[in-house]
Amino acid sequence: MLTGVGTEREYERNGSATKLNVIAMEADGYKLQCTLFGTYVDELNTFLATGETANVVVSIQLAKVKTIYTFKIV
Repeated sequence: MLTGVGTEREYERNGSATKLNVIAMEADGYKLQCTLFGTYVDELNTFLATGETANVVVSIQLAKVKTIYTFKIV
């Protein structure tokens, strides 16, 4: 389930600028954040403009994964 959408920003690297936006998702108790770049940001904005965000399916392919563990000491 899509739980949040960040603010569109510009990212500059090696003299080239591109758009980026972070979306947040949650499923089965797991939380995931995914950063979208370039034309995917435009596609996200087009989708959000429709206003139909109730049953969103997000397919992530060819992603770079960073795992962050948080432990609570009791």
